[in-house]
Amino acid sequence: MVAKLTAHERKRALEALLQSSGWSILREVIASQVHNRIQQLVLTPLETLDQSLAQEYAKGETASLQLVLEMPKTLFEQASEEVLEANEKELANDDDSDTSSIDYPEDTEDWTR
Repeated sequence: MVAKLTAHERKRALEALLQSSGWSILREVIASQVHNRIQQLVLTPLETLDQSLAQEYAKGETASLQLVLEMPKTLFEQASEEVLEANEKELANDDDSDTSSIDYPEDTEDWTR
């Protein structure tokens, strides 16, 4: 479904998500999970290979959670840039079409009179 949305629609949807109270709640929960996992990773001494493997797994979880926290903002910024580029392209096309309909005199001497 996302592929069918225009840049404008994606931008509006992501803006609504970022401003929603649901995202605020979820962001707080995820941030708390990231903080707790980082504390556990930093403060837990490793004594066995199993603990080391578990720590590597926890590092992956933590990195994934951090990615989820940043993804909506990054996608919103990307959609905003796409909208801006589309607007600039549309303006450039409008400018090109406006000047193509103007009849300029063929003889430059007419311009000085």
